[in-house]
Amino acid sequence: MSETIVTKRCSKCKITKSISEFYKNSSQKDGYCYWCKDCTKQCLLVYAASEKGKEVHRKARRKYKQTEKGQKCEERYQQSIKGKEARNRRQFRYRKTPKARLYRLLYEQSEKAKKKRKQYRHSEIRKISALRFRNSPKCRQWKEQYRDSGRQSNYKKQHYKEHCEEYKIRAKHYSQRNPAKIKAHRITRDAIRKNLLPVVRTLHCFHCGRKAQAYHHLYNYEPEHWFDIIPLCGVCHYRIHHTDGRLVKSPIMLQ
Repeated sequence: MSETIVTKRCSKCKITKSISEFYKNSSQKDGYCYWCKDCTKQCLLVYAASEKGKEVHRKARRKYKQTEKGQKCEERYQQSIKGKEARNRRQFRYRKTPKARLYRLLYEQSEKAKKKRKQYRHSEIRKISALRFRNSPKCRQWKEQYRDSGRQSNYKKQHYKEHCEEYKIRAKHYSQRNPAKIKAHRITRDAIRKNLLPVVRTLHCFHCGRKAQAYHHLYNYEPEHWFDIIPLCGVCHYRIHHTDGRLVKSPIMLQ
């Protein structure tokens, strides 16, 4: 009957250790490896960091991805948060490479890119995002700095002087096309001036709660609906006029 092995000497580090510190190996006489677990792990790490080890790992991973199990595993990983973050990091690193910059430059000069840019400029998403940016604190700060510098008023005066006749013709055509609308807006301004209605910039948007920029007539511009109005920000006001559904239902009446 063979004796039970309790300890064994590692042939690499030359240290006698407990038999539990060695991996099992049925091809050896005593049933355990020559090297201890620590030496084996260290050797595997060195091999994995070498060029040969990396190439072997890439081939094995490529072969595993071609299997049905590997494809399902890869699909789960790509849909996970960790996979999405890894994909974003790879894309970010790739965009900084000279190859990606060259491809981007060639694409921007192509007819396909010009067509897409034109479609985006006339899309609803671009208009809404532009309105949202105009309502942001950063844009307000820029507007205040620009207005305080005096360049805005000088530019408007100069532009009006150069295109005075065009402004007058455009205003005349608009008033002829929308007489009821012009009158309703004038009545609303007179009510604000007489303190019958609060100034719109002191209120909040009825739909989203942001700072209001304009009053919106809920129904139409007939005299019985002149004061069926609500305060709205620029984004919500644009959405109401450019979508089928209304965002709000009840008006703020004169007090």
